[in-house]
Amino acid sequence: MGNRAVIAIKQKNIEIANTPCIYLHWNGGRDSVEGFIEPHHNLGMRGAEDATYALARLTQIIGNALGGELSVGVGIYSQLDTDNYDNGVYWLDNVDGKLQIVEREYEPAQEQQNYDLEEFTNDCLKAMPESYQPTKKGV
Repeated sequence: MGNRAVIAIKQKNIEIANTPCIYLHWNGGRDSVEGFIEPHHNLGMRGAEDATYALARLTQIIGNALGGELSVGVGIYSQLDTDNYDNGVYWLDNVDGKLQIVEREYEPAQEQQNYDLEEFTNDCLKAMPESYQPTKKGV
């Protein structure tokens, strides 16, 4: 049992079946996925204009936040459990220079709302390596 989801970024020149994706075994609810996306923007990482880079950085954020060894995977759409009976697939795209959820597949009838977005985002930011942390001037 898990709280699974697949995260993909829309790409014009790649067939859906071959789209690189992130697989989450845990924390696949919309509240968590939005909480992973926010640090991506807050840290000024490239958005969907460079989808493979954006996916790599988002995977880094998720891996740092979740820790452990079994929570995150990477694969292509056709090889992942997209119709997973939990949260399905989140399709992201670049909206006003920021990655955002723009479409869903196999979404649940009711969205999970266990986490406060600001608090979850801050927890994800704190889990990032020191090189990503803002420096305190004058300290």
